[in-house]
Amino acid sequence: MDAKMIRTIMTVMAFSMIACSNISPETPSGSDDGGTPPKYKKIEISMDISLIDYGQGDGLGLSYPEGAVRIPVFEPETDSDMKFNNHPQLVVFKGKLYATWVGHPKDEPSDVSNVYYSYSEDGVNWVRPIMIGPDGRASGGWITDGKKLGCLIIAGDKANKTSNTEVLVSEDGLTWSEPQVMIRNAAPSESARRLPSGKYILVCHGLGTGDFEGVRKTRIMLNDTDDWMSEWREAVLPDILPYNENAKEKVARPVEASWFRRSDGILVMLFRDLRFEAKDRSWKLLYSISYDDGETWTEPVLSNIPDSDSMQCAGSFGKYVYFVNNPVPTRRRVPITVGVSANGKYFDRMYLLRSTPQPLRYEGISKTEGYSYPGSVVWGDYLYVSYATNKEDIEITRIPLESLK
Repeated sequence: MDAKMIRTIMTVMAFSMIACSNISPETPSGSDDGGTPPKYKKIEISMDISLIDYGQGDGLGLSYPEGAVRIPVFEPETDSDMKFNNHPQLVVFKGKLYATWVGHPKDEPSDVSNVYYSYSEDGVNWVRPIMIGPDGRASGGWITDGKKLGCLIIAGDKANKTSNTEVLVSEDGLTWSEPQVMIRNAAPSESARRLPSGKYILVCHGLGTGDFEGVRKTRIMLNDTDDWMSEWREAVLPDILPYNENAKEKVARPVEASWFRRSDGILVMLFRDLRFEAKDRSWKLLYSISYDDGETWTEPVLSNIPDSDSMQCAGSFGKYVYFVNNPVPTRRRVPITVGVSANGKYFDRMYLLRSTPQPLRYEGISKTEGYSYPGSVVWGDYLYVSYATNKEDIEITRIPLESLK
């Protein structure tokens, strides 16, 4: 049986499960609006803006969820410690929680770029960071099938003016294979995650084609198998004009994406709306919908969800979905919050995760005050949210799931 037939069977099975569940998709509609299949009503993603009060300082008038705790993973202290740390990603593997991130001595960009990881048996106490992979790499998150763990690292491809995803594989989380190229022209913005159908979704950046030739854009990569070294293909995501352009690069607006799966199987992708010029910034999240298990996506459109024009993350637990971001119209990434929805389209609650951060201890190029590049994972009865505080400390906020319902 060939790969195409396997994909078809898996997609049919996934939507058969939806049809047999107690939760049905959106009300049927007879029109095809903006890429929406005729049997689905167009979905709009929004939040209750009245939850936020910008007159209440860094806390925005929000409350912390009951039982939330701050957990340090790594704080640079010695002369040899990397002072610039960013892009932490989490994964659960064989009863342990793993974190990975990229570290530079002081600045970004830097001639020295190393990937590190740490792990914890209880989510609270973490081992000292371990460098993984060769020099000159950036962190790309994780991939796992439960039996083996892959640490994704990003390698520059100067010849083609892009980046490739490499993977190091382990069966115990301690001993690792040599890195191998997993996907070309693709740099992950978050860890790979798996749908109930068995399909992996890995959100990446890479160069586009056609009108977007030479433009760095979101590439949503899919794989229906446990063979991580092949079978990857790109989902269909419409490009939107104009893209950003300056003397150094061309970059699309919808970037640094993350997604959640609703109870009815419909997928929602949230994007940073990147604008080079401050006067053009929307300070809102973009979103796109997939009705076919991630194979095709609607054209990204603006939501009303405030955002600091930075990376966010999203996910689900039970019937609930969530997103984590900095909901402020400024590049100062304070505070960091979590928005929650029970229906997967309207977010009617929002909680504070961190407010005013600790002072910056080490100066450096591209250092940003606040909480940058969050990642998240549900483990047991908790949501774990990782972030880089002031782009130097790797930290986690752990929240009881019951406090978010």
